[in-house]
Amino acid sequence: MPMKPVEELSEEYFADIITSVQNKLNIEVSREEIFRVIKESSHVNEFQIMLMFKEQDKFCIKCGECCRTSTPIDFTKSDLKNIAKRVGTSYKKLKKRIKASPRGKHQIFNIPGKPCPFLEGQATCSIYDLRPLSCQKYPVGKGLAEILSGRSFQLPMDSCSAAKEMLTMTILGKIVINLYEKKFGKPPQLPILIPPEVLELPQAQRLRWFHDNFDTISSIMRAHMKAEK
Repeated sequence: MPMKPVEELSEEYFADIITSVQNKLNIEVSREEIFRVIKESSHVNEFQIMLMFKEQDKFCIKCGECCRTSTPIDFTKSDLKNIAKRVGTSYKKLKKRIKASPRGKHQIFNIPGKPCPFLEGQATCSIYDLRPLSCQKYPVGKGLAEILSGRSFQLPMDSCSAAKEMLTMTILGKIVINLYEKKFGKPPQLPILIPPEVLELPQAQRLRWFHDNFDTISSIMRAHMKAEK
């Protein structure tokens, strides 16, 4: 992920994404216009996160880059107990082996990455079906947690090919919305659907809430937009 804020990055940095957007569009849009939209879209909003959160597995090529470079990694106590059972050791021995340290009051543990201790070779997860939600929903999960906490978020485009693809789709969506607004005016605003108490939960539990409630949220949004027409 670039250290500079996106506003300071050049059009050249996003050259591949701009070309990809142009190739996917059925209408002519200049590279300058796409770059302007990129600068607006790199800090994604809750609605964009909702869509990407649901769709990101389609873009993941399982390269293992996030397993080799992301740190720390969040595990719940339940995650660690299930993994300990799988690998044939005790919960306490596993915590010691992977250097899991507790964080906060909600039974969340951090383990150092770079690489993840459960990574085999360059791209094989030895606990894939038991991996924590923070791994299942990378890179969007991290963005969701930051947005729910009121912080901005940038997709890790330097290290994650899925993030590049999702940013491309976000830009395409933004361009379509811009064209809609020019012709019909601004679309109706969506209601705030995330309960305030969810914002107080630690990251892993916020991700779980979102994961469990995505379909309900989407249904409410569709009904709201239909009513506003």
